[in-house]
Amino acid sequence: MRVRARLLLALLPLCASGAQGAEQQTLVVDAAGRGDHRTIAAAVEAAAEGTRILVRAGRYAGAFEVVRSVDLVAEGDVELKVSTPLIWSAPEGSFRGFRVIRLEADDEDVARGALRVTAGAPVIEGNEFSGDYVGAFEAEARPLVRDNRVHDSRGGGLYCDGCAASFEDNESFANTLAGIRIRAGVDAVVRGNVVRDNAQGGIFAFQASRVRIEANEVFGNALSGIEVSSESEVEVIDNVLRSNGGSGIYVHTGSEGHLEGNLVTAPENSGISIEASRVLMLHNKVLDGGTTGIFLDEGASGIVYGNLVARSGYSGIALANGADPLVAGNVVRDQQQGGIFVYSGGRGRLLGNLVYGNTFAGIELSAADGTEVVGNTVRDNAQSGVYVHEGTRGRIEDNLLQRNGYDGVFVTEESDVVVVGNRIVDSGGWAVRTQGANRGVVGANLRSGNDGDYSLDENSTFSSWGPDNIR
Repeated sequence: MRVRARLLLALLPLCASGAQGAEQQTLVVDAAGRGDHRTIAAAVEAAAEGTRILVRAGRYAGAFEVVRSVDLVAEGDVELKVSTPLIWSAPEGSFRGFRVIRLEADDEDVARGALRVTAGAPVIEGNEFSGDYVGAFEAEARPLVRDNRVHDSRGGGLYCDGCAASFEDNESFANTLAGIRIRAGVDAVVRGNVVRDNAQGGIFAFQASRVRIEANEVFGNALSGIEVSSESEVEVIDNVLRSNGGSGIYVHTGSEGHLEGNLVTAPENSGISIEASRVLMLHNKVLDGGTTGIFLDEGASGIVYGNLVARSGYSGIALANGADPLVAGNVVRDQQQGGIFVYSGGRGRLLGNLVYGNTFAGIELSAADGTEVVGNTVRDNAQSGVYVHEGTRGRIEDNLLQRNGYDGVFVTEESDVVVVGNRIVDSGGWAVRTQGANRGVVGANLRSGNDGDYSLDENSTFSSWGPDNIR
């Protein structure tokens, strides 16, 4: 027992020494010479892995590279001016509380950026950057960039190039390019940021990026609030986008998107614009668009479901040039032109939408290519309930067409349509009217309270379907 006790006593100093060694080493940087180092670069060079570098208030200059995992912490107002970017290649660590000013370099070949993360997963938090962007590069870079202010950059604000960055709760504003850019991002996250007043767009994901864009406030940017291009895959969830110079959300060039729960108000162009891409668009509110509320073009496809579209400058929802989505369960009201407009070879299936209070027709089909209009409620529009023209092919079935200012259904200009099983009531004109050499099928429509019943032009060729039409 005595031998064992002496052995334990002998080990106690070693244990105490190990505990002390586990404590984080701290180096103090003081520009006035009252610390371990006068410059941040010298402290970074001297620091061992895991060191805490405390930088006292003052003005500092000179860039450096962090190759070991250290925690750089500003105490008070610490201004750091650099003419080349800070580089972070350490596996971990943090950079907190600094005010970094990137000066314009005389040499155009000098690398861009105020801070460039080339590897590792540091936390970049609570800083202010101006003069150039904060960027992360390559798949090895996985920084958490949180609660920073990035502004007045000669490039963009925050930039991810091939990385897996998380940009959270930052403010990016007054930058020359987009506020946040994701190029070839790998499962990047953009969440809770304020992105405003940038000279190009708000958030731009491109070149096959995979990114989740969630709960951001994006406003006052010169181009689109959120733009997605070049075969990117995105989730755009619960963002607020207002008063942007292009579209609120613009998805194009072979991209795929899940757009849900966004509020889009007062864009200069369309609220949501989709070109040559596939989307799932659910439960968004699109208000006061400068042109169309939701616009699908150039073969766009997918599902547009449960959205509210109101007060657009043109139509509420428009499909053109081979666009072929399912448009279902939306509320489309009070547009300055029509409710839903399918034209120039647009297709689509319009199912169970509520379309009312629009200045033109509730639904207009112009040179549409096989559009199905089924089970919609189309009421109280200033012109016709459904207006079909310019050689449209389509089917109009099982809709409620009520209290529209002109005809319930008006068909003209060599169109070929099936009009069956609709309830057409209280129209300002005819229940169904055709003009010119049209053809198709009319049958089993319930009609009441219209100014006229059927007016089928003698040059039209329509066959009846099902039981006699009922008044």
